[in-house]
Parts: sequence; C-alpha cells; structure tokens
Amino acid sequence: MVGFIYTHCPDICSFITANVGKVYEEINNPGNTQFALVTFDPERDTPEVLKDYARAFEMDREPFHFLTAEPDVIEEFMQRVSVRSQESYSREFEDGERMYFLNHSDKILLIDQNSRLIFDYGGSMTPVSMIVEDLEKL
Repeated sequence: MVGFIYTHCPDICSFITANVGKVYEEINNPGNTQFALVTFDPERDTPEVLKDYARAFEMDREPFHFLTAEPDVIEEFMQRVSVRSQESYSREFEDGERMYFLNHSDKILLIDQNSRLIFDYGGSMTPVSMIVEDLEKL
C-alpha cells in the first residue's frame, strides 16, 4: 500500500496517513503487507522530518516506511503514478525563511507483489473497510 503526503500539509495528508495506519490495524494478516508513505515535498521532508512525522502517528516501525528522495527522482516517480502537486501559496519572511503550501492529489494505491496497480483510492475519503476488503482479496 502506498500513500502520498507532505508533512507540512494543513489538510488531507494527516487523514491519508491515519487511513494507512487504520488499514494496518484492521487487516487480518498485516505481516504480508508493506505500507509506504512517499513525500512529494522532498525539499522540506528530510528523513529526520519524516521520522518525527511517523512517530507522531505511532508509525515509526515496521511495516511502515516513510520515503523521500532527490527532487528529480520524486518528480519522476510522481509523474509515473499520476500524483500531481503545485504550490498554492508561498510567503518569504524577513529572516529569509520561506513558507509554502501545496495543492495535491489525494491518493492511496494498492500494488500487488508483482508491482501491478490493483486499486487507486481517494486517500482521505475512501472508507478504510473498503481498502481492507480489497487488500484481503489479494
């Protein structure tokens, strides 16, 4: 299962993350499933930031993986899985710090052991029970 997030999101990313955690809690055999959350904001979502974010959701353990990469790798991957994001608001402060928000796709993917896309869900709005049912069919 793969979800797409950024840690500074003021909106749906926390729901996507929570839904991934709920699926883990509700499936009958969680040992057969890996759960990845990939950031599309690698500039701010460093491994340490992702580690803290995972800890906040009590997902800083197996089988959860919070992933980032170089910006060009992330951009190419997001294009391949049809996750879109664009800056919606930004502001630069007097101290030079820059704050920004992203509009983005709301997506969780279910991928089988042969790397085939099985289901594409609305990440924050699909009922967890539906995802669990589909996952248990694999």
